[in-house]
Amino acid sequence: VADWIFTSISDYKHFRSKLLLDDPALPVSLFNTDDNAEFQSVSEELRAYRDFHSWRLTSGLYYLYMHTNMDPSDQIFQPALGGPAYFQGFASLNTNAYAGFSQVEWDFASRWTAIVGLRYTDDQKHYHYVQNVCPNFAACNAVFYPAQDLSRDDKLGTGKVELEYHLADDMLLYASYNRGAKSGGFNFPLSSTGPAAQPPSTLPYKPERLTTYEAGFKTD
Repeated sequence: VADWIFTSISDYKHFRSKLLLDDPALPVSLFNTDDNAEFQSVSEELRAYRDFHSWRLTSGLYYLYMHTNMDPSDQIFQPALGGPAYFQGFASLNTNAYAGFSQVEWDFASRWTAIVGLRYTDDQKHYHYVQNVCPNFAACNAVFYPAQDLSRDDKLGTGKVELEYHLADDMLLYASYNRGAKSGGFNFPLSSTGPAAQPPSTLPYKPERLTTYEAGFKTD
């Protein structure tokens, strides 16, 4: 155990925001956008590192929880735009992400180092959205966009391979292949936009995957 270095990285965030915009910014009121949001996240990373002289190992586990509430809404005053009415949306998104990772750096010859890293992530999201309409700014008792309860579970594998050559003590040549990913998620419809204009099938979006190739040098 004395040869191992253990690291714990903990993070907590919480914030609220309120935003009211007069969108056209004209002398005559046409419509306003009102967005309130609350966000909370907790994450923990546990990491272990050991130097075996000719090679080094870093391995760890990661967990992330995020909770977001938003209530996007529109105040529409002009009859030509569908008013007078108030369109009130409610959206919430919960995320639980689990990951395990490991990276090996191997000095396989004089001045040469090979690096291989792998990461596996299980990203789970649950999303709820509904939008109501308040004709003439009366009670919001009519559903304008039906309630949506959607879930997704993205299992993502990422990693890297890198080859390094130490041309001198202060110069490094390298070439690498990296595979990255970003989990999918959900959009919420624009306020005052109904399911005919923005169908529920357009709300989910798929994960992003990125492959990069890099070569270069670093020097002091």
